[in-house]
Amino acid sequence: MALCDSEARAKAVCAYSDEDEGPRRFRNALVAVAPNASGLADAHARSRRFLAAEQIKKETAVGDDHKLTRDQLAKIMPVLQYLYKLQARRAFDRVVTSTGAYGMEEKFLVTDDPTQPKKIEAHDGQQRLRSFLEEKRLLYHKDETLDPDRFVDVIVSGATPLAQQPDVTTAKALHERFLSASDMKLVVDDDVTRRAILRALAEGKIVLRLSDGTAYDSCGYVRGPDGQRKRTESATPPSFSIDETVLVCRPEQSSARLWLHVDPGTDKIPGPGPGPIPPIIEPPKPARKPTATDRVEIVDRAASEPVVSLGLQARTIADAESLISLAQPLGADRLSTSVSLEGELRGGGSIGLTASEVPLGHATNPIELAKTLQRGMGEEAEFVAALDLSFGDQGRSGLQGPLQTLCDAAAEGIQIEARFGKTKEGEA
Repeated sequence: MALCDSEARAKAVCAYSDEDEGPRRFRNALVAVAPNASGLADAHARSRRFLAAEQIKKETAVGDDHKLTRDQLAKIMPVLQYLYKLQARRAFDRVVTSTGAYGMEEKFLVTDDPTQPKKIEAHDGQQRLRSFLEEKRLLYHKDETLDPDRFVDVIVSGATPLAQQPDVTTAKALHERFLSASDMKLVVDDDVTRRAILRALAEGKIVLRLSDGTAYDSCGYVRGPDGQRKRTESATPPSFSIDETVLVCRPEQSSARLWLHVDPGTDKIPGPGPGPIPPIIEPPKPARKPTATDRVEIVDRAASEPVVSLGLQARTIADAESLISLAQPLGADRLSTSVSLEGELRGGGSIGLTASEVPLGHATNPIELAKTLQRGMGEEAEFVAALDLSFGDQGRSGLQGPLQTLCDAAAEGIQIEARFGKTKEGEA
């Protein structure tokens, strides 16, 4: 679950990856909760009243002249504290998943009961969120799963196959496909995948092979060492793990025929066809991540891999003003700036500035604008500036030297992220 400060940010969190801002892969494993704008503003106002009362309490803590003030504060402050804590919880009534945004009804929110203020602390927000998701059918219930035809068409067909056996996939890959497929409900655990496999198996849509070589279809299972494979009818598989050792394929595939082969003289039911029992093939090792944030790794990889894009992020104005000079020697095809500034103004009020992917040299100059605005803001203001460099779809090789210079010159507070492309044939 992600707790976000706005519905717009919640939608972005559910849609995009935290690492590279590409589409989020496991979208069906995440739910975000955000406040409605008016409710959050009310919570902020109530908290400011309580903080103001606390400040007055500190200023009048001693002296007979302030006794009346202290007596009044003793009555008022518990109420002010209750009101801001109540609204801080009630404001977060927007629920966002990969399929859309939804509003929580009153029955799912904490109850306004001034006579029992401790109920706020005992409020089980996550359980109420779970109840909301279940009532709105936004997640798979404990006895619910996909229709077998849809499971085969969407999950099995879309799952990553084994490199050496393209007609076979793993139970783990099926679960990952469940988490990433579009137009799905929230998936809270792997039981959803297990139930879908068993249901599709019972209806003859798939064949299942366990880690010990036992193969199941809708009629039963085939088990035994090579040369002694024997079929047993009307049997269902025991509990199995959702991992790389459990394999799945369609019954018409060649791997299924090999798995279900019955050796002559061991069973009355002939198998679908002869052939050796294929070995359990380990899934391929995960590919190297396309992105790197460690400066030493970035420079090392640039010696042999083309750089597709580079991102520089700063959290102070001083660091932000250095980004352009750091990036210019690289000669990127395209440079753009993004800026975010939020905080309280001195003297009251608040302000927020957001600029996204503004071309370098644009008249607005968002970094300079943020610098001007920050002069009138308090020390708690949050500022982030990012400079994105693009080197084309194929990327650019030979940037090891310029990147070494950049990494050496960049302040420690500047975050650097490089995205690398595939090495061309013939290159080192």
